[in-house]
Amino acid sequence: MDGFTMMTLTGPGNWTVEFGGKGCYTTPVYIEDSDGNLLLTVNPTVIVSMTNNRVITSYPTTNQDCTRNAPWE
Repeated sequence: MDGFTMMTLTGPGNWTVEFGGKGCYTTPVYIEDSDGNLLLTVNPTVIVSMTNNRVITSYPTTNQDCTRNAPWE
């Protein structure tokens, strides 16, 4: 999950500002076999505190979870 977290934070495909001063980042990660055949697409979700830039949680999912917007957006 550490590798997925770094990939997501350095090149997020989607990000939103969440309620309570949090940012949500996600990006598709393609897992292929040795022949290059696509086995699985994972969309890691990383929640970050916008006040101190620390990762709160990070988890793998097959759906993009960063879809909510804060009311000030």
